[in-house]
Amino acid sequence: MINAKAKVTEFIAQLIPYDYILFASVLALFLITLLLAIALYKKLFLSIFLIIVSFFILLLGPTLGYIELHKWLFKTTHSIDIVKELEFSHAVIVSGEIKNVSKRNFKSCEVEAAAYKVNKYSIVTQIYKLNPFKRGSIVINKPILKSESSQYKVILEPFNYSKDFNVSVDVQCK
Repeated sequence: MINAKAKVTEFIAQLIPYDYILFASVLALFLITLLLAIALYKKLFLSIFLIIVSFFILLLGPTLGYIELHKWLFKTTHSIDIVKELEFSHAVIVSGEIKNVSKRNFKSCEVEAAAYKVNKYSIVTQIYKLNPFKRGSIVINKPILKSESSQYKVILEPFNYSKDFNVSVDVQCK
């Protein structure tokens, strides 16, 4: 298991210049809003509101900004072609295709497949989707150029679930 310090170090190592611009602009917006709240100290309710807004900007801005920026910069489409439960071993194979639809070339992609229970009520199935009972992932380290695609195959093992299930796939490319 990777410790927290290694995860943070790996995250910082993978930042791109756009991330630094995003974090700097969020910090600047936080400081501007905070200074505006201080300047309007005579209007108490407005000042308190601006302080609350500035801290929401500081807490939510980097996280939501990072997620949306990477969705936009590294846009992909993916499909699941085959979900096959193996007969003689306790495993499920999920295979499909990733297509690069962004304006950048990808160096690598991480594909995570997750199996979750199915219920006759769709709301219960959505809750099961949030907590899958089996996960598997692979990293594709070959470059995927603009408008090109690549095949993937993820094996979920050991897989001992005999009832009905669905599989979802999440792709993160850089």
